[in-house]
Order: sequence, then structure tokens, then C-alpha cells
Amino acid sequence: MWFRLSLALSFAMTMQAQQNPMDLLHLVRATVVDSLKRQPRFMCTETVERGEYESRRRYTATGCDQGPRRTPLRPVSSDRLRLDVAQASSGEIYSWTGESRFNDRDLLDMVHDGAISSGTFSAFLSAVFQAERATFTYNGAITEGGRTLSAFGFHVARENSHYRFGPREHSVVTGYHGTLLADTATAALVSLVVSTDPLPLETGSCFATTTLNYSSARMQGIDFLLPTESALNVAHADGGESRNRTVFSNCHEFRGDSSISFEPASEAAHGDVNRAKAPAVVIPEGLRFGVALAESIDTATAAVGDPVKARLVSRIHNGSVVLIPAGAPVGARIVRLKQFYSGENTLSLGIRLESVSVNGSAVPLVATPDWEAAFPQPVDRTLRRRVQLGVPQGMEDRAVSFEIRDVHLPYRIDSGLPSYWITGSDERRRPQEKEFLLPR
Repeated sequence: MWFRLSLALSFAMTMQAQQNPMDLLHLVRATVVDSLKRQPRFMCTETVERGEYESRRRYTATGCDQGPRRTPLRPVSSDRLRLDVAQASSGEIYSWTGESRFNDRDLLDMVHDGAISSGTFSAFLSAVFQAERATFTYNGAITEGGRTLSAFGFHVARENSHYRFGPREHSVVTGYHGTLLADTATAALVSLVVSTDPLPLETGSCFATTTLNYSSARMQGIDFLLPTESALNVAHADGGESRNRTVFSNCHEFRGDSSISFEPASEAAHGDVNRAKAPAVVIPEGLRFGVALAESIDTATAAVGDPVKARLVSRIHNGSVVLIPAGAPVGARIVRLKQFYSGENTLSLGIRLESVSVNGSAVPLVATPDWEAAFPQPVDRTLRRRVQLGVPQGMEDRAVSFEIRDVHLPYRIDSGLPSYWITGSDERRRPQEKEFLLPR
């Protein structure tokens, strides 16, 4: 299931109590627009908990007609993603956590399956309050957490919308509607709920709803609102649902200027490579070697995108010449960590190598799984390995995959898990792909 929410911030302004709804709406809009104009450059870590659910009922026609009777559901799979997201002049840009580099590739170029959305920081609010010619209604006031909140409804017709649902090549433009809650006393935005209008049958989905909660932040002497968390629910025509919950942490401003580089993809993928001190190590293609995890992976906290430590269990040598000795630290990254609940519970783990340490400096390590190597039999549970060919230019490209059967989350994958590899070529980045190095 693919889709993109390409369409959110606000800034508080005091106001007199007992404003009429239109005056309050104007003040809320003014705080949002002012925040969008003055928003500093910043980045946050984004952790996305994802779940896929299927209906227990058998559907013979579209489930979009079932309305609130779509339940009950049962879980099919779950996973967790962790990325760094930055708000730049061009909009949101993404990288895997800890890379400190942002490429101009789209989020869908990084995450190839499951529900994922973009536009959380500014696009939704910019669309609703600036660009999309939304119509509003006043829905009354509620008391929540000791403060009075005013509720407004809004709708953006399809002809005025830039909200796209679906993968790039098959995406559709949809109208959308929703509600917003604002503090009656301060005109500060508290939450925003955005739901698509009914989606075309060819999308396989009925509607998508995004809920965003906001709190005040201060950067570079500017007070503005940042989303603290968001929820995304997508109802599918077969009665199933996709549910995402995203939390934001470690938000901070950028320090220093950005730079654009056109470095090799393998080198750019690992932000710790020290180019000034890196030794002149050339690793030819076709050299076989083994790697083992140097730390355990706790599925209760680990996520796709997390770096993981490993080590060489066999030297990398070219004939009689030892290029890198056994025991050298290896930098790797989790590219898949997904639990499947149908039938026997299965945990799928994917690992990709990124660098190897030589004399204290990280050197890019391009390698593909060695599917001809002998895989030892596990001593407990049923551990199966398979070669993950992945998608060209994708996150799981050049990744080895493990399937651990009959497990239940949370589950700890012990250090020492071995895998076998063959060195590959240094893939060069396509010239049109710009890369942004954004200092923390």
C-alpha cells in the first residue's frame, strides 16, 4: 500500500476573550501564517510505528460502503521506522537517522512499502490556511485540560486541492475536509484533523485521516508551534486498515551553512567517513568475507533506519595481501525489522553494510550478500536466511535478510549473528541527485 500526503505549524498570539468565531478564525490564521513565514531551519527525529490490519469479515464488494461497521480487525504486520526530517527552504527533506546528510530524493524513494506520509511540518497548514481556498464552519466550543477550545470545520474542494494520494505514477488528487481546535484565549492551534474525500476505487482505499497535535517551541528566539505527534489511518476497500503513529524528538535548529555535494553514493551513505584522514584503502570487487553483529537488537525499541555495530569475523584479503584484518569494526544499518502475525509469527530482519574501520577511520564498504556461503543451522528456534535482492537504488538494496519464526514481540536478537558477503563496486551517484549536508 503506497500513498503520499503531500500537503502543517502555528504561532500563538494573545487575544481578547469572547471574540466572535470569525474574529477568532482570522487570528488563528494570522498566527499560522506568521509562524510559517518566520519558521527557522530545524530538524527532528521522526519515529513511525506502523500497523497493518485485515478484516475478520469476508467482503464481496467494496468495504467503503460499510462505514463504522468496518470492525472487527486483526493485526497482519507491524514495524517501526526512524528517520531524520528537516524543514528546509524546499520543504521537508529526509535521511536515515544519524546520517546528517539529506538527499533530494523523495520519501517514497526511501520507504518502499507500507503506509507513509510527508508534509507534517508545514504543508498541511500552508494548504489549509494559505493556498487551497478552504471554506470554514464554526462547530462550537469544548473544554479540554482546563482550557476552552473552539472547533472549526473546513473543506477544500478537489479543484482547489494539491493533496495527492498514492504512488507518484498512480497518484490521484483528492479534496479533503476536517476540523481544527484552537485555544479560545490565545488563538494558538492545538490540533488539526484532515480527512480525504471518498477516494476513487482504483486506489484500493476508501479514505485517509491524519491527526496532528501541536505544542509551542522556541528556536533562534522565535516562538512557534511544532507537531509533537501525528496519527494516520487509511481505510482500505477490502475492509482492512493501515495505522501509523509518529512522534517527533530531538528537534533542534541547524548550525552552519548547508553544502551540496555529488559524492559517491556509498561514501555519502555513511556520515562518519573522515575523508581527510581516511587511509588509501582500495577494496576490489569479488572478495568474500564474514560479518557478525557486535551488539544485540531489541525489537521493543529498534527501528528501520537505526545504525547497528558489527565486526569482521574473517579478514578481507586479496590473495596474500590482507586489506582489513578480522575483528575490524563494521558500520551497518537496519533496513527491515517487521513482525508478521498471520500463521506462525515471523520476524523479518534486514541488514545492510555501510562502512568498515581502518586505523580508526571509517571507509565506505560496498558489499552484497554471498548467497553461495554455507549458512549454519540455528541452535534454537527456526532461523532462516535469504538473500534480499531489493529494489535498485532502494533502502534494502545490498541487504541480507533473516527470518526468525515462531517469535513474539518484544524479542531480542543476540549479538554474534553472522552473515556472509562479497565486496562490490563503488556505485556512483547519478549527477542529477543533489545531496545536502546539514550540520547539527
